[in-house]
Amino acid sequence: MEKAIFIIKQPSDVVLEDFKSVIFDQLLPRLSRLKCSRLKVSLTETPAPKISVIPLKKERLALISVWGLLKKDEKAWKAALESAGGVSFGYEVDESIPVQYEKNWEDGDPSPGFVLLTLLKRKTGMSDEAFIGEWHGNHTPMAIEIHPLWSYIRNVVGRPLDTNGPEFDGIVEEHYLEMRDIFNPARMFGGTWHMIRNMVRVGVHCNSFLNYREIENYLLTEYHIKS
Repeated sequence: MEKAIFIIKQPSDVVLEDFKSVIFDQLLPRLSRLKCSRLKVSLTETPAPKISVIPLKKERLALISVWGLLKKDEKAWKAALESAGGVSFGYEVDESIPVQYEKNWEDGDPSPGFVLLTLLKRKTGMSDEAFIGEWHGNHTPMAIEIHPLWSYIRNVVGRPLDTNGPEFDGIVEEHYLEMRDIFNPARMFGGTWHMIRNMVRVGVHCNSFLNYREIENYLLTEYHIKS
């Protein structure tokens, strides 16, 4: 498969430093011994603001992105991920990158800025064609117009790699250079004079094709492990 995404969740009372240690000191050495062409991890590392216009989940989350994973190696990857504890699940995904940064830092160093991760579900009964049409054809141009995006990665969820994982339809990685780009409404939504109108535009459109009640948002820090 071209790209797979695995997700690890641990409870919100886990200390951030301990969570990062599990991922970097225990899991990544094990994953690095397995076959893949590229490997990236984004994880909960920085406390999010207590007040935010974007509701954030408090669980600790690690997003493991793998390219070039062979189907015969899936069990080995899942076993390694389960060893990290918490809840883990994965998906085969179809990736597209409408906005892409130029990587000029070493593997293993944190990428500049922050990732706003969104796990999303479509409206009940919506067809694949209609969902992708609204997401890619209408929402993406709106997001690029309004938000100060440094990178925007769309992952359309395909085959689940676990039977116990939640049924998400999309995984979005929005990358911003500064935290205030995410949490300052004026910066996130196009400036002081336009933010109210743009917040309404985005909210109304998201509600037209997404199941708002089941959207999950997380603030993550990204690391390229093997690029």
